[in-house]
Amino acid sequence: MTWSVCEMTMRAFIRRLLGFRLQTTLVVLFSLIALLTVGATALVTSKLIGDYLADAQDKRVSRDMQLAEAFYENKLEKISTTTRRLASSVLVVDALPRAVQGDAEALVALEESLENEIRSQSLVASHFILLMDAEGHSIIGRTSHVPGEATPTEQGEWDSLPIVADALKGGRGLGATEVIPAELLALLGLAEQARISFVDTPKAAPEPFDPREGTAGLTIAATEPVVGEDGTILGAVLVGHLLNNDFTLVDRIKEVAGVDTVTVFFGDLRVSTNVLDAQGERAVGTRLSQEVLDVVLVDGVGFTGPAYVVNEWFITRYEPLLNHRGEIVGIVYVGARQAAFRNLVYEFDVRILMVALVSTLVAVV
Repeated sequence: MTWSVCEMTMRAFIRRLLGFRLQTTLVVLFSLIALLTVGATALVTSKLIGDYLADAQDKRVSRDMQLAEAFYENKLEKISTTTRRLASSVLVVDALPRAVQGDAEALVALEESLENEIRSQSLVASHFILLMDAEGHSIIGRTSHVPGEATPTEQGEWDSLPIVADALKGGRGLGATEVIPAELLALLGLAEQARISFVDTPKAAPEPFDPREGTAGLTIAATEPVVGEDGTILGAVLVGHLLNNDFTLVDRIKEVAGVDTVTVFFGDLRVSTNVLDAQGERAVGTRLSQEVLDVVLVDGVGFTGPAYVVNEWFITRYEPLLNHRGEIVGIVYVGARQAAFRNLVYEFDVRILMVALVSTLVAVV
């Protein structure tokens, strides 16, 4: 009798023990399945969100480039319109030949016309206007160093500037991004403004892309021949905007279009930018990374993707700038800090992880 009770007690204990082990095993297995399922879902969700944000960022930078190029082209069109208006005006067509002959009254009339143009809303600081004869010798000119003020320019030979020589030779207007050498900028009183000292830049090429960098000026310029009633070319009008150390265009693109950072390069040298260096100053004088230089300036195609800009990584877009002959002379750039994008992705990943952990805990309970 005693043995039977003991046997029954032992069997009951074994059954309870086995039942407890089975329950524990089922709980552990279910927890692992829940953890794997939720974890896999979290990873997939994180990847999808990361890809979506990266795609959105690329689209934003592409949109920013389209806006920047639209502003740039609008500036060129304004300058081209000014040259056409001046070249076709009755006053210029009538007075230019007489001014070439030294007629004082004609010179005064042209001076007043240029000063009125400089003081207008269409031309502000760092702009210049030149009237020249059929050989490319400047007769009269004005430079705007500050908005609304017109400073006389020196006379000189401009036929060495390709856009002027080609316009006079071809008898048609031309407009593009042009490089003006230091000796011609000196005639305009803009040589010092164009001068830029090189700043040591990590990842930059060993040598500048264009040997004139640092002294010559990158300009948005247009030339229009002045044609007489008989079809004879009497001279030409040259209007330009010096971009070196002038930030009106890049700042306007940022403020009006909402673009994060904008830069205009002469060759691989930053001449106009709102990218800041470590001291919080505009990064004028810094240079392009070798990686981007090879793609944009050497191969002549746009670059999109992460790039090292001055002292940090940006998500960028670079497009080459061409002169009127189709030669690459510079770059327009837009970009957004990669750190901001990474922070956004990190915040999403943290939230997804928290949801995954809570979901797993609830499933186990």
